[in-house]
Amino acid sequence: LFSGGQDWLNANESPFVGEYSLNSNKLNRYPDCQPKDVLQAYAAYAGVAPEQVLVSRGADEGIELLIRAFCDAGQDSILICPPTYGMYAISAETFN
Repeated sequence: LFSGGQDWLNANESPFVGEYSLNSNKLNRYPDCQPKDVLQAYAAYAGVAPEQVLVSRGADEGIELLIRAFCDAGQDSILICPPTYGMYAISAETFN
């Protein structure tokens, strides 16, 4: 059983303690930004060309890239409809 207040599920944390082992021989702190195998797999899944796929290092970066690509600072607005992921508002404010 969980005692109240110690489990936070808003950032995909698992409330369960799992056993795992780590082999540091295969760790790479800086993987490819656009890994070819991942791009090809996503493209095949979506039925598009690999050149039409962009991989991000998580939702935060993806949101930031979308705002930078489609919004002009000080001119465009972003509608935030709670409850939603908090990074939308943070990125919108960061990029004015």
